[in-house]
Amino acid sequence: MPEYQSWKFPDIPTDLVEDLFQNDEKLVVVGVIGKSAFSDCNKMLSLGILDSDPSMLEHEPKEGTIQFYYNRKKSILFLHFETTFDTACMQGMLEVDITRNTYGHFLLFNQRVRNRFGRMLLFATQKSYLENFNKIMDIDDEFFNACCDIGLQKAFAMYNNPALTHYSNTVHKKLVDEAVTLYMKYARGTRTAVNENKLREMCERCWRNGKQQCEVPSLRGNPCILPKHIVKELSEHSSAHVFISTCNCGRTQGRREDPYTIRHANYEFYQYMANNCNLCAKVKQVHFPVFEPSINDYRAAEFEIAFPKLSIQDSIDLVQNHNLPSPKSVASDECSQPLTASQGTHTNLSLVSTDELNKIGVDADIPSSDESLNELIIQVKDKNTQKAEDRERSIYRQPSTTEYLPGMVHTESPPGLLPRFPSWSLVCVGPSSVYSHNTGLLEHFQSGFLSGANFLLPWDVHVRLEHSASWAYEKTRIRKMGEVHILKIFVGCEYECPRGHRFMMSSADKILRGGSGILRDSGSKIVYNNMPLYFPCPCRSHKADVAQLMRVHVVTPKAPVNVILDPKVRTGDREYIFSMGMPNPPRLTQSAYWILRLPYTYQGDEGPITPPNEITTTNAINYGCLLAGMFGVSETELDD
Repeated sequence: MPEYQSWKFPDIPTDLVEDLFQNDEKLVVVGVIGKSAFSDCNKMLSLGILDSDPSMLEHEPKEGTIQFYYNRKKSILFLHFETTFDTACMQGMLEVDITRNTYGHFLLFNQRVRNRFGRMLLFATQKSYLENFNKIMDIDDEFFNACCDIGLQKAFAMYNNPALTHYSNTVHKKLVDEAVTLYMKYARGTRTAVNENKLREMCERCWRNGKQQCEVPSLRGNPCILPKHIVKELSEHSSAHVFISTCNCGRTQGRREDPYTIRHANYEFYQYMANNCNLCAKVKQVHFPVFEPSINDYRAAEFEIAFPKLSIQDSIDLVQNHNLPSPKSVASDECSQPLTASQGTHTNLSLVSTDELNKIGVDADIPSSDESLNELIIQVKDKNTQKAEDRERSIYRQPSTTEYLPGMVHTESPPGLLPRFPSWSLVCVGPSSVYSHNTGLLEHFQSGFLSGANFLLPWDVHVRLEHSASWAYEKTRIRKMGEVHILKIFVGCEYECPRGHRFMMSSADKILRGGSGILRDSGSKIVYNNMPLYFPCPCRSHKADVAQLMRVHVVTPKAPVNVILDPKVRTGDREYIFSMGMPNPPRLTQSAYWILRLPYTYQGDEGPITPPNEITTTNAINYGCLLAGMFGVSETELDD
């Protein structure tokens, strides 16, 4: 029988269980752990307890293997441990890491070797718990943890800059990324990822506890720069953006803050400018209908948002299934050039096309020309017929006195609701003589215009008299169906950029470049075409500011006629069509200079419509437009 009995853990022979675990006998336990350079990893040969050389035995070394050698007579138990410090085990571990592509760096591999050896050592000696291993044995891990702590402190100190009192979410993310980059220069070891997450949490907590910026967007899309705060009114926000805008009459320019409410954007600023403008206090103004409450507890109307508009194909399918008018015919009716709106007159004038002239009995032998597009037909009506039509037009739903329209008037707004303030302005700045086509709009009268872009465009309208009606007017000529008069009307679509630059457009895609290039009847290019609501301003070459259509200038003729304005602006994702909200379009007096100021900001049912940040001449029309057909002409009202 050999002096020592040998077996591997945990296969303990049954006949030795009682000897090993009896309490009345002492047992000497010797742990053998170290480093072996041999392939068998056996370190017991030097102790002289082996019957044969280990190389003669069939044994495959494996980390964690525990071999027992027990001497019953001497009551000695040897425990032989195979660890990663043994050359054969370390080589096997290295081959596995290379195969799995997890080798990484030599220092990290050496650290894992030491960790696994230390765990085996602690298990063998039973002098400490495994969770305390890093403090007892692993000096490298302790050093790396100290590096991580130093990097964490430096990175958070860089983020928590006392000079930055508050900042936006974008700046916050940038500072966090910079702090993490600094931390990664120090971080090593197993706690790198843990401390990185801790750093991000610390930065997020610091930002939300006093350094977070408000960032509520303005109507122009600019965030509030104040610290995060609770406000009662939206006007308490501030984006620090300041723009240059012009008053209603166009004479005075002033600085305006970035608006947060429609009331401030379209009404309060222009009221403030009117109090500081000498001309605004003297001009004749057209009053727009607004909400007038009859009770103290009036409120904003609540209504469901209208259904989104159908696509062209869906509209065609709807027409075919329900026998409705085709979308094409409806669109042509809505956007047609003719406009007839004469209230309380005895003679009605309307812009008509050549086809409509044929329908009312014009002789087919009359040669057609482009002038027929600008031709007006005078149709004389008796007073009783005219009064009956006027009464029919005047019948409309009385506006509510308990609920007001929270947004702006558009074609989908519920009937009978009025806004609390007007978003449009229509003023007469003087007689027609204040404008000279030779000099254009002078700086003392209309300030801020770019050189060469301060001219109005002539629009020749031919008025043909039928029946026996006649009135004296210069430049008349006789045609087969009656007398024709030429009305010269000057019109202009004015754009204004945030820097206060103003300019006129000569067409829907071209800026006016001086009065010498204006031809006869150039105004028809802007009268009969949709004009873009936004257009790039030529004041900058690299990145143009977005200019907005803000005013329509009209110089009425001396003839006894009234020019009628019925502007409609289409904009927004749902393509709202905004109007002035008047039951009857206003009529401009003869021989006068009128200026229609459009809203600074538009608001639909879903909220304000933010203007584009960048725009080009090719895609400008896609962001909104002033629809063609806003002009009409009616004969001046006659006294009984």
